[in-house]
Amino acid sequence: MPDDSFGCEHCFKADAEAMARAKPKFNFIARLVDESHFMVSILACPACSQRCLSIFTETIDWTGGDDSQLVRVLPITPQESESLQKSGDDLVPQIESLGRDRPYLLDDHPTGGPRQVRWIKGGFWIGPHD
Repeated sequence: MPDDSFGCEHCFKADAEAMARAKPKFNFIARLVDESHFMVSILACPACSQRCLSIFTETIDWTGGDDSQLVRVLPITPQESESLQKSGDDLVPQIESLGRDRPYLLDDHPTGGPRQVRWIKGGFWIGPHD
């Protein structure tokens, strides 16, 4: 479900698995949240400079160590990137608002289940984390 509004064939116009494989090579721009179970970073595609938010959340299961982890990768404009870097504590509502109607990558590692990587459009939310 790539969107023609954002990125290139190496990022937001790639299939979901290809995007997930490419993301570790993205350029780091800024860290907005740095907690052990909740991290938000701004990254940029090395091929086209498309900026995105990488949002990591983890929920501890407290029994088997197979903790649920979600990574969402949401494309953003350069202006949104700058605004988020200056915004302070009210990030979650701003991020969820940006993702309301945009496609984003969901890389889901559920407790006890197989990893699933897919494009999602709309309904973006940060969700629970420890």
